[in-house]
Amino acid sequence: KVVMSRDEVLDLYRTAIERDGVPIVSIEDGFGESDHEGWALLTKELGDRIFIIGDDLVTTKDSNIEGCAKEGIMNATLIKVNQIGTITETVLAMLTSLAYRAQLIVSHRSKSPNDPFEADVATAMNAVGIKAGGGANTERLQKYRRVDEIMQTASAASSGIDEYVS
Repeated sequence: KVVMSRDEVLDLYRTAIERDGVPIVSIEDGFGESDHEGWALLTKELGDRIFIIGDDLVTTKDSNIEGCAKEGIMNATLIKVNQIGTITETVLAMLTSLAYRAQLIVSHRSKSPNDPFEADVATAMNAVGIKAGGGANTERLQKYRRVDEIMQTASAASSGIDEYVS
């Protein structure tokens, strides 16, 4: 087990991105949920280049998202549709995140049902991404197929609109 200080962890992230050229797009739960100082440093240091994603930090709860956004300790929110309780609460969490200009990443949870619901939510809310893991499981493939289906439909509709307007 390796024990690192807050500064050592931050330096590890910074070095990987700046010196080693590791193509990091996001860091999810880069510090413990009670280490708001670590989160603030991470967002200040790297938040203009990568997504600093709150997951355990905010738990898809609008009041947690609002508090963390006001502190400026994240710039993206992981949304788990079945984490908070209801669809209404999930939508409120997403709208709160967007109100504070934090990007959305919609995620499935372990033992997710074999349906594409998260893909529908992610595209409907214009999320920057969907997190569903590797394609080894049928329930994950369903979500990726649905995103592809929605994107193809949108592309076809956009082509038709362009032709009509021309």
